[in-house]
Amino acid sequence: MVDGALLVGDIGGTHARFAVAEADGRLRDIMVLRVADYRTFADALAAYVQTQSSAPQAACLALAGVVENGQVTVTNSGWVVHAEAIEKQHGFTKVHLINDFEAQAYFAGAMTAHSYLTLKDGKPVATAPLLVMGPGTGFG
Repeated sequence: MVDGALLVGDIGGTHARFAVAEADGRLRDIMVLRVADYRTFADALAAYVQTQSSAPQAACLALAGVVENGQVTVTNSGWVVHAEAIEKQHGFTKVHLINDFEAQAYFAGAMTAHSYLTLKDGKPVATAPLLVMGPGTGFG
């Protein structure tokens, strides 16, 4: 394992996407799993981790659902994800759970002009709030 590598995931109601993020931000070993094919989140995560010769020591997972006290019930799947249980089961030193749109908002603040497509020209206001929307399972 390269120092600084992080297991990352985007967990929604339809798909669970996993990868390893290298210290420089590159993703490797990307895998997309259908949520309906796994009874629990733990089963899906185990399926991914089994493909790795050496897993990172930490994980950050973005999930479709409200994060409270290190726990999320994933929208439209019923999966319950506990950060502490993941740490114990897979030997991670740290597991950080965030809402999937929180993850997008973090990225939106760091985007460059080459990272997006302008739909309507306008004059940016540096102090204005930022809105992040998406067509995920819960959008409708």
